[in-house]
Amino acid sequence: AGVPVLSVTVAEIERMRAEQERVSSATLAAAILRDPLMTLQVLRFLYSHRTRSQTADITTIAHAIMMLGQARFFREFEQLETIEGRLDTAQQALVKRIMSRSRLAALFARDFAVQRHDLDREEVMVAALLHDVPKLLSVIAGHPVDLEARTPAELRPRLFARLEVPGLVRELNEDPPPHNPRVVNVHLACELARHCDTGWPASAVESDLAEVQRFLRTSEPQAWERVRKTVLAAAREWHYYEVLPALASMPFIHDENPSPGDGSGRAI
Repeated sequence: AGVPVLSVTVAEIERMRAEQERVSSATLAAAILRDPLMTLQVLRFLYSHRTRSQTADITTIAHAIMMLGQARFFREFEQLETIEGRLDTAQQALVKRIMSRSRLAALFARDFAVQRHDLDREEVMVAALLHDVPKLLSVIAGHPVDLEARTPAELRPRLFARLEVPGLVRELNEDPPPHNPRVVNVHLACELARHCDTGWPASAVESDLAEVQRFLRTSEPQAWERVRKTVLAAAREWHYYEVLPALASMPFIHDENPSPGDGSGRAI
């Protein structure tokens, strides 16, 4: 039945269409990357329209726009159905919450990739952004969804293959083998975002932070600072999703060695 997108995404694309001669590819890509389902649509379109001479999948939105060209992009994505137009209020709220969490996971993944000097940070960002597409499509199809549960391991690769999601995106969303740091990056980002979204249970967040610290080979304060800055960045985008960001439930974290004048611990 087609994949709907956020109405704010449609509005931004329409605004940029009207002044496309002054719009940069980076600005257009940034708008798309705030919407997991719009990102999915663009990658699927490129995959289904690839030429015989194209031997590599398009796995980033920046590359997709370069391949299409802005003029063709605006032609191909002129008629977009919105989530708000298809779903009821409860479904909309659930979809937007999942999207907000997906965006946070994508920002975590990009930040971790920057720390690791990954050669293509947007690839891991896109993989994390699409990680919860099975949940999004389940809500759109009217099926019950448990936000706290992980998607069954066999479902995501089968669904991604059916949707013709690029192979690399599928691979980066596999269970993380220790020898593939990019897969570990996506896994850690999605787990941390999931725990942030479900109310910051102390034990889960502490475990995630410890994993992030080991993965990035940094100190605990430095790992926490990276997480804090990313959560703040995600909170500034709350109006795209109209749900409370993870920042709203971020707790005070106990510090056994507070600095002078620091009362009870460390806060966001």
